Formats: sequence, C-alpha cells, structure tokens
Amino acid sequence: MTDVDSHPASAESPPPSPASTGPPAPRWAIRVGVGIALAIVVYIVLDWLFWFVLPTIGLLPSSSPITGWTPTMYAVWIVVAVFAGAGYTLAPMPRYTPGWWAWRIAGGVALAVVLFLVLDSQVWYYLDQILPSNPPISDWPSPLYQLWIVVAVLLGARFALGLSRLFSVPWWVWRAVGGVLMGLGTYFAAVWLPLYLVPTVQSNGVTLANLSSWLPVVGILFALLVGAAYAAHPTRAFGPIEIGAGVLEILYLVVLIGTAPWAIAAHSIAASVGVTTVLLGLIIVILISMSGDVVTTVEDFARPGERRAWQYPVPVEPPTVPPTVPPTAPS
Repeated sequence: MTDVDSHPASAESPPPSPASTGPPAPRWAIRVGVGIALAIVVYIVLDWLFWFVLPTIGLLPSSSPITGWTPTMYAVWIVVAVFAGAGYTLAPMPRYTPGWWAWRIAGGVALAVVLFLVLDSQVWYYLDQILPSNPPISDWPSPLYQLWIVVAVLLGARFALGLSRLFSVPWWVWRAVGGVLMGLGTYFAAVWLPLYLVPTVQSNGVTLANLSSWLPVVGILFALLVGAAYAAHPTRAFGPIEIGAGVLEILYLVVLIGTAPWAIAAHSIAASVGVTTVLLGLIIVILISMSGDVVTTVEDFARPGERRAWQYPVPVEPPTVPPTVPPTAPS
C-alpha cells in the first residue's frame, strides 16, 4: 500500500499549460488610445503640416497655383491615417483568425484603392497645375492605366497575404509575378518614359538633346535583368544577375546622360548643366551596390542555401500541447 501523504502535492498536479506562461494579453485600451493619437498625427502631417512647411522653407512660392489638396486627396489621407492607427492597434491580434483575415483583406483593398487614386488622377491633377498652359497631354496614356491597376492590385494582395505562411517561404508564383511587374515598371521608367517625355518637352519649346538610338536596347536588357533578379532572389543566380544589371545600369546612364553639358532653354530662361560630376557620383553608388552583389555571389556559392534559409525561413508551426493525463488513484 502506497502512502499518498508522503508524495508532494506538486507531483500529482498537472504541469502548467503553455498558455499560462505565454506573453501577457495586450492592453487593448492603451493600444486603442495610442492608435487614435497616431491616426490624428498622421492626418495632421499629411494634410496641414505639408502645406505649411513647403511655403515656409521656400519650396512653394506664395503665387503657386497649388494651394491645397483636392477632396479626393483629403479622403485618401483620412483612409491612410485610419489604417495607420488601426495597424498599431491590431498588431497583437492572433494570426489566421477570422478577425485577422478581415483586417488584412480590408487593409489590402484600401491600399490598392489609395495607390490607384494617387497614381492615376491625383498626380495628373497637380501636374496640370504646374505645366505650361495648353499642354499637349492632360492625362496618362492608356498603357499606364493598366500598369497602375496591376501595381495597386499586387501591392494590395501583398499586404493581405504578407504575414501568412504563403509568403514565409519563396513563393514562386509571387516571385514570378513580382519579377514581371518589376521588369515592366523598369521598362516604362527607363525606356518608354524618356522616349515619350523628351519629344513632349521639346514640343513645348524646351531645348533638349535627342536621345541615343541605343537607349531602347540597353533599357530593355536592363529591365529584363531587374525582373529576373527579383524572381531569382532566393537562388544562387541572384548575385550574378544583379551584377549584370548593375553593368547595364551604368551603360544606360552613359547612353542617356552622356558626358557633354546639357543646355536647356525655355521661356527666355537658359541654363547649362554639367553632368560629368553627377554621372560619376551615380556610377560610384552603383559600383558600391555591385560590390555587395559580388559578396552575395561568393557567399551563395561557398555556402549554398544559407542566405535562403536566413531570408526565407520556413514558418514554425505552433507546438501541439499533449493532453494532460489525470493522475491515477494510488493502488
């Protein structure tokens, strides 16, 4: 017969559950207060302080045609401020619950709408205020509408799914789509935009040199490597592709800018800009970035998989708590 009283009480009590030893519950009242204060501060900075600082520091003259935001921009800043406060307030929310998914989806939709409004209508509204009278264009050309939609939808989806397990490892569908988007964006910025803007500016009486015929070739190759580098980032091919993109970026700058001074004349105002110093500064920055790509390449080939495991860690599943077996009665 076993003497029950000889055993300490702790021997028969079950071990404490992990929930009792986990982090303390968030103090929601404090988080809500801080979130509201954050939303108010963000709105004040985006709305009033912006227009107060620009004239104060002399960047916006008092005679400027731009004197404030449009009603659409006011609505955009309200949405941005509200979601900034909500982001802080809801940060401790447990993942993958219905409330968490509702917050992520709402944030992704709001981000997509805000981005499209800012990129589409609002940019051209303010450009129309500062462009010369009767500009030859008054809105984005049609290809850019599709680009803004793709950018807005993908970044909104990235916010909605960014903290889920789908993006904790190299998700190849996202990387491929992101690579295509990066390549298209680089093409528009490096090839289409210069070829479109330079003739437009020249038609408004601004004297600019004609672009080199090599610009489309170098720009397209550069855009392809930029997109490929994004898609291949988790692999060992990332470093060599980035180095090749850096070489083409330097060649692109030389082709686009050249080394001769630029003479610009418009509305009886003439200016001569020496570009050699600026060009050398940009090339030095690119070379520094390429040196980091060389180090990444050496490390990737010397220790395959190490960077991928560090930058794309496999999500750790929450530990399962074994069921507590009640103590058996002493025999």
